[in-house]
Amino acid sequence: MLQVKIAVFLLSSYLTLRDAITCDGGDAENFPEFSAFCSIANQLKIGLKLAGNPEHKKTDATYADRNRAHKLAESNKTDIEAKTIKEEDGFKKKTTDVPLPDSSTGQMAARQVNETFKIAKKIYGDVETPYATRKTQIGEANKELKKALFGAEDVEGDLTASSSWLTQGNKDKLFGSSPTLAKNCGGATTNGNTEAPHVGRSLVNDLYCLCLSVQANKKACTATPTTATAQGGDLSTISKARQNEWNTQLKRCPKNTGAITTASIQAEVTLMTNLIGSNAKKPATVTAVKQYILGYAENLATG
Repeated sequence: MLQVKIAVFLLSSYLTLRDAITCDGGDAENFPEFSAFCSIANQLKIGLKLAGNPEHKKTDATYADRNRAHKLAESNKTDIEAKTIKEEDGFKKKTTDVPLPDSSTGQMAARQVNETFKIAKKIYGDVETPYATRKTQIGEANKELKKALFGAEDVEGDLTASSSWLTQGNKDKLFGSSPTLAKNCGGATTNGNTEAPHVGRSLVNDLYCLCLSVQANKKACTATPTTATAQGGDLSTISKARQNEWNTQLKRCPKNTGAITTASIQAEVTLMTNLIGSNAKKPATVTAVKQYILGYAENLATG
């Protein structure tokens, strides 16, 4: 399996690490975490691409020619002529593709064409099979990346145009069942996962907790305050105001540059993991729960 599965595993592990996410929200305290989240989210949205394979293209074209010649060497001339007229089965016009004559010379040529086709078919398989396998693996990996971003592989859309996916119908996929501030962003305490079962449900959920779970006019993730009415962690209803606030925040995300690779995703996950516990309130305070908090903690007892 491709190395991308490693990135998916790391991402899945990362999404189950924390117990509390919140902030004071007065001076863009969560900007480092916001930037890291944005980078991961954008990479997951774009997904991995199947690199072009010049050898695949060459063998594909060559095999098509050999395959057509092989079919022209078949014995059913009437069938071949009918297909060439209709340009079916890879044939071109009758004036271009004609069956080999039913003569000793034609039969000898047909045998040679068929022998050449056997060799071409093997070469084509040697090149095509790994390419097809890689294409399938990347497709499956991108489904996992989408699940990490949105909570489900059938949710998709532009991150800065959330009206198509940040909807009431997708609420449970994005935020889990009966979402609340405590369940999704941090429980009554930071001592266990039982009080916050939806933390890490999706990157959308955790971005919400970092930047939008605060009251209005806060500067949790950027220097510009939120403008929606008090969010207060109420996720039971997805409102237009919430969609607009999400779009405004995500438009402030730093833009990704460069190719999306398994290595780039792994690097971003590592960066995010290293931020856990590094931005808790009162950094000099020694407390065991700090290691579980992502972002600037409003309260070291609860996150």
